[in-house]
Amino acid sequence: MARSKFVVVLLLAALTLLPMSASAAEPDWPGADLSVTTEITPETPYTSQDVSDRAAHLGVSLEEADLRLQLERASVGLEPKLIEAFPETFGGVWLEAEGAPGLTVALTDGAEAALPLVQSMFAVPDAVYTITVEHSLADLLALQEEILADRTALQAGEAAGIHELATTAGNYDLDVDVQRNTVVVHLEDPTDALASAFAELYGSSMLVVEGDRASPHCTRADCRYTLRGGLRVENSAGGTDCSSGFTAVSGSNYYLLSAAHCTGTARYQGGERYGTVTLEEQEGYVDAERHYRSWPSPWYVSASIFVESNDIRPVYYHISWASTMTNTYVGKSGEETGTTRGHITSKHYAPWWVTNSSRFLKAGYCTEGGDSGGSVFNTNTAYGINSGGLLTQCPNSNAYGIFGNIGYAKDALGVSILASP
Repeated sequence: MARSKFVVVLLLAALTLLPMSASAAEPDWPGADLSVTTEITPETPYTSQDVSDRAAHLGVSLEEADLRLQLERASVGLEPKLIEAFPETFGGVWLEAEGAPGLTVALTDGAEAALPLVQSMFAVPDAVYTITVEHSLADLLALQEEILADRTALQAGEAAGIHELATTAGNYDLDVDVQRNTVVVHLEDPTDALASAFAELYGSSMLVVEGDRASPHCTRADCRYTLRGGLRVENSAGGTDCSSGFTAVSGSNYYLLSAAHCTGTARYQGGERYGTVTLEEQEGYVDAERHYRSWPSPWYVSASIFVESNDIRPVYYHISWASTMTNTYVGKSGEETGTTRGHITSKHYAPWWVTNSSRFLKAGYCTEGGDSGGSVFNTNTAYGINSGGLLTQCPNSNAYGIFGNIGYAKDALGVSILASP
């Protein structure tokens, strides 16, 4: 069968994960009357402090930082509208991270003629550009699904029709890079033979780049007795560590969220046990688990993120995957590397350590062992839970992290994200 022609192969490093076991139901207890986050909208305000922080992080003027924040807010929810308006020709949309601030919409046909309509859909019309690309997003996603199916077969030891890829054992990641208008295969060892095999199976438009591999992480200290995002989380006192993402609630039960690939079921912080894993999901769009905060308990749940010691960031909103815009600037807060930042470069990453994975997000923040489960955020909005990234020392100009959207995580775990009063 003829296959599509737009695949990029990258080199990443290997990793072995141990799946966690499901946990039993947790008891009820009368909790405090706390509010939960609401989904961010284009009208959600930001503050002058947000502008100052962005200017400092990017090394730009306050005016440019303010414009970039305007564009990020205005882009919330835009992509689904563009897909509806251009169902056959939509190739992607992203904010410009480099050079002049702007928003680019890619179409396979009629890009120039479509500009007035696209401008009418965006609150900052003068910042909109349209370009022509070869492949629609629908075609790119279809190819990704095709390769995903083959990857699943390889992981199950079934190489019929794809025996040329048998040596990979299906241990490669997949991504749709809308800015490059291609599907990307992140391969551990892109030999000439493997590159040729991928080209033969999926098309000849391929780029082999040597680099480090993507891997989930399981390796901030003592915050007793407050639970919030960005903290060190252990599976035993002094044991293997991950990081905390966000606090959450379901009924009268309170939880701390992290990554599902972190091992064990007991959870400790600062050397003391605070809870137990009661539900996890490591499939599809999600790599997340919830930790039931034991009761009675001295532990207090706070709707906040440990960004820096002088920046305990309150959480007010969350964002859906569909409303997330490529090249939005996000931060990651984790135990191992603290807070690192970068732009979202893809919404269609498929890490191999998550079964049937898709719709994970790739961002240019560095992350290392122990950061898994950490908070991914933009100003006071929860964006997601850190899942993995490059196994290289930070800082690294080529470093990136992989995270799952918070909306998918909260739905899979049956919780709402706590909002600060």
